[in-house]
Amino acid sequence: MKMRFSQACSYIGVGRTTMYRLIDQGHIKPFRSPGGHYVFDSEMLDDYLGKPKAAARRTVCYCRVSTRKRKQDLERQIQVCELFCAGKGWDFEVIEDTGSGMNFRKPGLVRLVRMLLKGEISRLIVTHKDRLLRFGVELIELICEEKQTEFICINKSEERNAQEELAEDILSIITVFSGRLYGSRSRKHKKIIEENRKLFGKEKGDESEEDDPDGNSPPDAESGTDSGQDVLRMDHCL
Repeated sequence: MKMRFSQACSYIGVGRTTMYRLIDQGHIKPFRSPGGHYVFDSEMLDDYLGKPKAAARRTVCYCRVSTRKRKQDLERQIQVCELFCAGKGWDFEVIEDTGSGMNFRKPGLVRLVRMLLKGEISRLIVTHKDRLLRFGVELIELICEEKQTEFICINKSEERNAQEELAEDILSIITVFSGRLYGSRSRKHKKIIEENRKLFGKEKGDESEEDDPDGNSPPDAESGTDSGQDVLRMDHCL
């Protein structure tokens, strides 16, 4: 990473006078810009500070589509990134992802964020900003800034017609919230039904015990057997 004089002083924690002395003594050897200004490289300053060299950082292209049906769009994004990196002479790695632009837990995006936090990416390239996220791209850009990762949007000025994908994202949100809403209602209904079953089942059992404490079956009203016996007893008494 290239730095100006003031940035280099802040990076190693010295003042301008000390920096000039280090340059004169040959401890730090900056380059000269066409305008005659000093230009410092972060690796050069790390060597002076005695920092261990980090693993080689990579150029990563992130390509995403909302559904598997958009495979052709994904291939086009990869092709654009390949041509762009080839024109710059960069070796690169492609992270492919499938899912809504409002989903923060997509496997590819999670892997990308972890690589950024570990400082493994020197450049992050996307064809359009909304390929990362519909909302919250500024957070990714902030992480890139903190980790000194260059963020490149190839089609920065091009406006994409993304109404269809935006509609799919909105539908996915509605689907998620509807599922949670009806799921909670379903659990509530099941609980009420179970409580009612227990309640009415208990009451029914209590009524049976009160009608016949000995546990005998109740008389069969349709058979008429008990009523016939009662008539015979009344005739005998008369």
